[in-house]
Amino acid sequence: MSLIEKINQNLLEVVTANFEYFRSRPVHLAWAMRFYEVLVRLDKNNGDYKDMVISSGDKLPSEEDGKLLYDAWGHSLHHDFFDTNPNWPLNLKPNKTLDDWIELLPDKRHRWHLIYSTPFSVKNHLLCVTGNGYGWNSHGFIAEMPGETDSIIFSGYTRAEGKIRADIKEKIRNCFSNSNLKSGVEEYLKGVESNANRIYAGEDWDAVLDPRFFELRELSAELKKELKKKKPEIIKYGYSSISHYSGLSTMPSNAHESYIHAGEEIAKNIISDKEQHKGSRALAQKFLKKFM
Repeated sequence: MSLIEKINQNLLEVVTANFEYFRSRPVHLAWAMRFYEVLVRLDKNNGDYKDMVISSGDKLPSEEDGKLLYDAWGHSLHHDFFDTNPNWPLNLKPNKTLDDWIELLPDKRHRWHLIYSTPFSVKNHLLCVTGNGYGWNSHGFIAEMPGETDSIIFSGYTRAEGKIRADIKEKIRNCFSNSNLKSGVEEYLKGVESNANRIYAGEDWDAVLDPRFFELRELSAELKKELKKKKPEIIKYGYSSISHYSGLSTMPSNAHESYIHAGEEIAKNIISDKEQHKGSRALAQKFLKKFM
């Protein structure tokens, strides 16, 4: 077992020993597991860190505890240590309606805003595309769910250090503070936090994270000029085929009405689209039978 694996094993032992504290404070749990992920990224030997978290979760009192632990770690991994933007109220809101997502996802403050240029693209991604990192929370709203937990419960984890119980904070930091990795952890997080603060202040994500941003933007502008010279093509936009795992197919009975109304539109579109395969049309019909 490498030094980093030993340190992370100690960190997991601190977390699981204090899970009564962390269970009701998922933001604090994500704060602790952020250090775990930083150490994972500093390890050049690629230890078996996923199994370490799963094994630690299996020792907790319930399966739900294990899922919470795993998803708290996954939150840093999935978001590259970024957090909700404290200067953007809509992204801090729990239980977002479809109208909220249609406003939020194309906003330039969202990391992947270029993917969501229209309300159609938002609805298609959330309700048709599978494996999109979104899912239904227990209240009937679509939420960011790269795992099985609504990510909003971890909101603010990068800003939580001053709220962590002092003895637990000391134990977490002591896991790596006496090693030569302390400076590496602090330097890594310093860089991430600097980037995050620039983005939260209004700078473009790509301008902050991609040093070639301005060069690529100029290339993109040149390509647009060239495309304007060509005869435009007529492109037909249709919803993606749905599967049993699509948001439309898994929509719960308590779904917010904004999703049900969009689902009706999408289902009818899919049924009338001759290019949709039989299975997709059957699932669309099943949706209408359930909700209409």
